[in-house]
Amino acid sequence: MEVSVMKVRPFKGRYCSRQQANRVNDMLLSSKRPDHTALKKEAEEFIEYIKAKRSMQKL
Repeated sequence: MEVSVMKVRPFKGRYCSRQQANRVNDMLLSSKRPDHTALKKEAEEFIEYIKAKRSMQKL
């Protein structure tokens, strides 16, 4: 099982403070992982929709 962790780090207070980085990290760790099968199915449907739309434009 692949585990990928997104993490925000403060860069010497330049981009975000440590407090903001900690808040974002807490949000990222507590968020639900998306259902990749549903996302893939939706992406394939979108690709088919775009192909159909392009073929209509060629006529």
